[in-house]
Amino acid sequence: MDARAQQAPYRWGTGNMPPNTLLYEVYPRSYQATNGSVGTINGLRQRLDHLERTGVRVVWLTPIFPSPMADFGYDVADYCDVDPLFGSLGDLQMLIAEAAAYGIEIMLDLVANHTSNEHSWFKESRSSRNNPKRDWYIWRDPAPDGGPPNNWLAVFGGSAWEFDPETGQYYLHSFLPSQPDLNWENPEVQEAMRNILRFWSERGVRLWRVDAMDWTGKDIEHFRDNPPNPDFVPGPDASPYDAMLQTHTMRMPNHFRYLNILGDVLREFNGFMVVETYPPGKDLGAEYRHIFDNYPTDVAAPLLLSALIYRPFTAASLAEAIPGILTMMRPGETPVWISGTHDVSRVTSRLPDPEAARLMLMLLMLLPGVRVMYYGEEIGMTDGVIPPDRVQDPFELRVPGRGLGRDPNRTVMQWSGDPYAGFSNVEPWLPVADSYTTLNVDKQSQDPQSMLALTLALREFGDETAAIIDGDYAQLKTTHDDVFGFARAATGERYLVLLNISGATVQCAAANKGETGALIMTSKLDLPEGSVIDLASIELRPWEGYVVKA
Repeated sequence: MDARAQQAPYRWGTGNMPPNTLLYEVYPRSYQATNGSVGTINGLRQRLDHLERTGVRVVWLTPIFPSPMADFGYDVADYCDVDPLFGSLGDLQMLIAEAAAYGIEIMLDLVANHTSNEHSWFKESRSSRNNPKRDWYIWRDPAPDGGPPNNWLAVFGGSAWEFDPETGQYYLHSFLPSQPDLNWENPEVQEAMRNILRFWSERGVRLWRVDAMDWTGKDIEHFRDNPPNPDFVPGPDASPYDAMLQTHTMRMPNHFRYLNILGDVLREFNGFMVVETYPPGKDLGAEYRHIFDNYPTDVAAPLLLSALIYRPFTAASLAEAIPGILTMMRPGETPVWISGTHDVSRVTSRLPDPEAARLMLMLLMLLPGVRVMYYGEEIGMTDGVIPPDRVQDPFELRVPGRGLGRDPNRTVMQWSGDPYAGFSNVEPWLPVADSYTTLNVDKQSQDPQSMLALTLALREFGDETAAIIDGDYAQLKTTHDDVFGFARAATGERYLVLLNISGATVQCAAANKGETGALIMTSKLDLPEGSVIDLASIELRPWEGYVVKA
């Protein structure tokens, strides 16, 4: 066991976000429709029983605020209401109340870096250079040649500066031109964002996912050019944004100060926020240690996006990333593991084999801390195929033909093999993924070896096992390079998790000769529980994981 075993007790989280919490991201447009082609709040209310059964304790809703939907809600026109596309403020209040009866909390998505250009704040800001809200956004005079003030790029392609002919200045937009960046140095902006948290806290929302917080930290004092990225390789699949190092446009120290401003409000309401952040370095332990040192960790934690998503899925990569993160953590800090989001290809599609998605699920559910599951991961949903005439994502529309669009991983939830996958009675806003006839909740509910069955088995085991709820973590040294292993332990019990991250059958040892254990489950769910396992000679089939009581 590592040094953490000497700490009694170790808490992998705070009272505001307890350890072992399962947080479930819902993309409301795609979860459950009621009488149209787009999912609604009332549709989600109809599926609370599925969420409870899956063990979900927090539902994160991507933005449901009024919006022109240029970026499907991430362009907010009013932070304190609900877009009629999804329902009403009353519908959301009913969802909050009904979810609470299931033991589920609702988490909202705070778009921190920018608003819509249709927001009343920006309409005032662009109306005149002398408007009181002019400094709520970031305006600059043109360069001497009349062009943009510097070389900053937008994530979704092109310059990050948009010229406004009415006032003769450029405004900054880190994403779409219709998403102008807020000026977080303005105390009035800070207070406005505090008031948004207060508004929703008074209506029963204390949990937040904070979007694009990295981009709030930029050089708005000197506006220095970004340097070129020496590792950038141009190509048909490359994003133009990556041609520059985002030295002066992301993760500058001022964004920690802004985050702490939000933390002050959350303390008033026993709140908590999980924060989108993308540390750039290769030493994840050091990178995340820097983040935790600057976060208000009693009310905030970074989403560990760089651990399970943006790295190769190999035993060596996991053995480098996961212990590096966990060993740097301190009691009371919260690791928040995440395997998929609305911004990346689905787990089953991006890993080298569909069975590998089961290993990712085991990691997600058995590592210490909070875990975030993207809707559909519990049944192994795959990316859909989007014909060119059905593309919706602005990223793909602005940088076409490079496979950068996110529509494939936003297709509708697959509830049944009925037409439109049980999501709606009419053609959904995105085509249904072809996998819906086999990968759906109804079918998998009847299959004792399905992905859903594995999800439920892991949830039940985790909810009932002290070692998984809040136990210690120790890295295992196995005797095979393709096997990633770790132990979870609490007083009187110790469990080994062994994952064969390869397409070959392997033999490995996880203990000394003569030591045995009792099998709890395999990722394939096809071996009897309680089988005696020789821990000195374990055979793992291709892409197979074991949980063994040692």
